[in-house]
Amino acid sequence: MTRTGLRTHLRALARAALALALVVPMFVRLDPVAAERAAREPVAEADDSFAVAWPDEPTPSPLLADSLGIGSLRSAHDLMYAPPDPSLVAAVSGESPARLLWPVDGATFGRGFGYTRETHPELIHSGVDMVAPRGTTVRAAADGLVAYANDGVRNMGNFIVIVHANGWVTAYAHNSTLLVQPGDRVHRGDRIALVGMTGLAHGPHVHFEMYVRGHAVDPTPLFDGGPQHVQRIAEHAAARGLVPPPQPLRAMDRAVPGSLERHAVASMQ
Repeated sequence: MTRTGLRTHLRALARAALALALVVPMFVRLDPVAAERAAREPVAEADDSFAVAWPDEPTPSPLLADSLGIGSLRSAHDLMYAPPDPSLVAAVSGESPARLLWPVDGATFGRGFGYTRETHPELIHSGVDMVAPRGTTVRAAADGLVAYANDGVRNMGNFIVIVHANGWVTAYAHNSTLLVQPGDRVHRGDRIALVGMTGLAHGPHVHFEMYVRGHAVDPTPLFDGGPQHVQRIAEHAAARGLVPPPQPLRAMDRAVPGSLERHAVASMQ
């Protein structure tokens, strides 16, 4: 073999060794995938088909959100102006709510639903403002599935949208910090955010909205708990047969200890 041929041969061997060094670690890193595939249980059939048995584990939130088409700004707008897709409602687990939990512990009643604005009184205020110190715990008003948790909706700041098993949609605006993500399953009373003043807000509070079949409605008569003013509205509405009777608060409605209600939060104003 000539000297030139020898050099060519050695270079080829070096390239082969380098390729092997790169490929072997790739197979090592793929071991978790191989292990997941090994969890499938093939069932022999005459036509060579087989069934797959996946491990009995909950679907991670991002994967569930992607499969349902939620989490985007478009999905948030859709839920504010149209009924939720039946496939989305079918994916909601937990109880179908008849009433709602007042979601902010100790919050006072700020501005109500309707034509209650001091500026631009011709515009409807499509929710209820709950005033509380920054960092106060915000809870899910009912069992549901988080469909949006981000700051992309105009004026809403850090904004959460939850779909419930009966098709109701609730929304929580101006939070300082979001503690859930799209695809999370929550229960009534779960801690989902902290009170803030992000977006178009002139002080720390939660702007709470409720949508039924794509229309904003006044949630006040449906609240369990809350300030006395809210409780009287709920009792009067129930006495007239307009809503189910108020329910006493349960221990699980306030599962987060009071010591965690107002801690320092480092996030945008």
